[in-house]
Amino acid sequence: MSRDSVRYGRVPKRSREEASSSEATPCLSTAVTSSSSSSGLSASSASSASSASLASSPGSSLLLLRAVATPSREFRPEIRNAMQIEVALELARDLLVAHRSSNTYTDALKSTLKIKPLQLKKEEEEESEDSSDEETATSTTGKVRDVIASLWYNIAFRMTPGVQQVVEFTKRIPGFTLLPQDDQLILIKLGFFEVWASRASSFFTPDDVVFDDGTSFNQTHLETMYDTDFSHFLLRYAQRVAKLRLSEPEMALYTAWLMLCPVRAGLTDREGIAALHKSVEDALQVMCQVHMTRLETNTRLDALNAVAVDAYKLGARHDELLGWCRINWQRLLLPALFAEIFDIPKAEEEENAVALAPAMQVQV
Repeated sequence: MSRDSVRYGRVPKRSREEASSSEATPCLSTAVTSSSSSSGLSASSASSASSASLASSPGSSLLLLRAVATPSREFRPEIRNAMQIEVALELARDLLVAHRSSNTYTDALKSTLKIKPLQLKKEEEEESEDSSDEETATSTTGKVRDVIASLWYNIAFRMTPGVQQVVEFTKRIPGFTLLPQDDQLILIKLGFFEVWASRASSFFTPDDVVFDDGTSFNQTHLETMYDTDFSHFLLRYAQRVAKLRLSEPEMALYTAWLMLCPVRAGLTDREGIAALHKSVEDALQVMCQVHMTRLETNTRLDALNAVAVDAYKLGARHDELLGWCRINWQRLLLPALFAEIFDIPKAEEEENAVALAPAMQVQV
């Protein structure tokens, strides 16, 4: 997905009214269509979708999450209809092909990957280690902000290739491109981080986020960029997903399931999205039924439900923490796709962005 294939716009007024407070919900446009419109950043769309990433209030967010992914207390009825089984298996095959063609976090790469801890400048490392959570969140000192900006640059540089990969995967989910375009864009924007973190989870260690180029970010880096609770939550989530030892077909279905969350704020065709979500869930169940007993199938699906709830919470909190980037965007030098997928304003003139950003180099 080239930069020119992406632009910003507002979602329809009715959709915006579903979001919390008075913020507009910007959307990534033309990434999922064949439009040839050129890329551009609308100043009015720079406001964040973070506070409305799942629902209009924290309380309703949790209720909606439970409605989407809650472990079952009873056995799910087995899927026995031959035609339904064949449809589910065909969907699983399609998603596996899409996953394999758009995912670089593979076991083959992991087995040969050389881990390279991120190395910041000495003074930046010292500033990072000395900064508390409160200071990181509220400090106006130039040094601290420059350290955070440097970390964001380094992580954005490595996460950006995943944007195009996840978009390409999502476009190949059967039925996705038939959804209203605004809905497609909202789902991609708010689901990207959850899908990326799930794919990359097998590369993480208990203490580090590891990218597919081998670069690792330790807890100090993460706590400086985000906060302590989020950093621990992200690493724990990765451990939980890795512990499930998902097969490639399961990962393909699980990440499609995450992306098709019908309770995102601003969606218009919730019923259509819920139907796609259910079809992926059925495919997951059939995949389990083929290799497991009924009890094992229910246990497996309950485990996936549980980590899905954590994924949605993780994504919502990540979107909130991006508020720092949206406020301090003039200090940041970020890849265009990273800024666009996360609704981070970007200088219209690249020269201005470079001039305002701190001096940052990718450390390898």
